[in-house]
Amino acid sequence: METINLLKQLTGIPAVSGFEEELGASALLASFFPFLNPQIDNTGNVIYTLGQGKRKILIEAHMDEVGFIKTKKGFVKVGYIGEDNIKDKDIELSKRLEDIAYFKRKFTVKGFIVKSPALDNKSGCAALVLALEKLKEMNASVYFVFTTQEETTKKGIKEVVKKLKPDIIISVDSAYAQPFENKRWQIPELGNGPAFQKQGKGFIIRQGDILFLERLAKKNNISYQFEIVDSGEGDTNLTGIDSAIKMFQINIPVRYQHTALSEVDIRDIENTAKMILALVKELTK
Repeated sequence: METINLLKQLTGIPAVSGFEEELGASALLASFFPFLNPQIDNTGNVIYTLGQGKRKILIEAHMDEVGFIKTKKGFVKVGYIGEDNIKDKDIELSKRLEDIAYFKRKFTVKGFIVKSPALDNKSGCAALVLALEKLKEMNASVYFVFTTQEETTKKGIKEVVKKLKPDIIISVDSAYAQPFENKRWQIPELGNGPAFQKQGKGFIIRQGDILFLERLAKKNNISYQFEIVDSGEGDTNLTGIDSAIKMFQINIPVRYQHTALSEVDIRDIENTAKMILALVKELTK
């Protein structure tokens, strides 16, 4: 599947957090591989199941994006959006749902760089689709899940973890990318590969698991980098998981997240897909 066209499809369907299924995002993600019999659960999560085995591996990326609800006084935010980024000229009302709004759909390509709203986290969704396309049978139960409500309640990931009870979670999200105003954090750059996040709000990845990711990336000639932020920041779906499940956080650098026009390098999406495939292969030996 061609990455740019895939990303254009994904960003073209709005998915305001909490309204993903009603806006059509769940149906789109379930349409890519109908022969795999994807399921849409009661929160709008899209679940693809592959393989059979005692070990259960959950690979997830959230499909939702920040957005707005229109009131008599203006737009109320759904998810975190900086006040400076709320401009009427950049916002459009949904034709499907009354009062729901989102950043206007734009999509431009220059070289390897794509500019569009909602790249957090349609970039992660694209990586999962690319990996799912190439995955073969394995001796484990592997679940590819496109989750809902990461930007707000974490309801989607909580529901699917409760239902599937995975042994391992691989979460794919968007990383802060340079330029970013922080003198202490280690912020990844576009074009240098997926970023392994060491900690985030409510979770810490064990050092041995970070070293495991590094060795695997080197073995498969995959460029990688790190996202290291304060423990109270770097919120992802892992923030919503309170358990001893083995977890990995792999992020795709995205500039200007939660704005009308963010940026991603398609090579980072493709290398993240390769990293997912390498990780699944290693974990299902």
